[in-house]
Amino acid sequence: MRRRDRLGPAGIFRVARGLIHRRGEAAVKRPGSRELCRSADDPRLQELTRQMYEHGRIVASVCHGYTALANVRLSTGEYLIKGKTITGYSWAEEVVAGVSRRVPYNLEALVKQRGAVYTKGLVPLAPYAVGDS
Repeated sequence: MRRRDRLGPAGIFRVARGLIHRRGEAAVKRPGSRELCRSADDPRLQELTRQMYEHGRIVASVCHGYTALANVRLSTGEYLIKGKTITGYSWAEEVVAGVSRRVPYNLEALVKQRGAVYTKGLVPLAPYAVGDS
C-alpha cells in the first residue's frame, strides 16, 4: 500500500490499515476487531467502500471485517449490507473465545437489524465462508 494518495486524505490510511486497495479493484476488510470497531464510524472509510461498491468493484470482509461494512450507506440511503448474505465472527464465537468484553457491541445483532442475511457455521470458530453478489 505505497500509494496513500489514491486513498484520499492521509487519515484514511491510518484508519484503514486493514484495508487492501489495489488499483481501485477491490476493498477487503481484514481481521482485527479493535481497529475495525474503532474505524466502523469513519466517514472516509465508509465513502471509499460505498464508491468501490457502486462502481462495481469487489467489497469483501474476513473475520471481524464486516464491522467496517455495517455502517456503510449507499447513495440511495440504504445500508450496503441490506439483503446481502454475510458472515463473520458471531456473538457466540466472541463469548467462546473470551473476547466479548473487549468487543463494544453485538455485531451479529446489529447487521441483522440493518437487513443483512447473517449466516454462521454450525461449529463455533470452525472455517466458514459465504458469498453474495
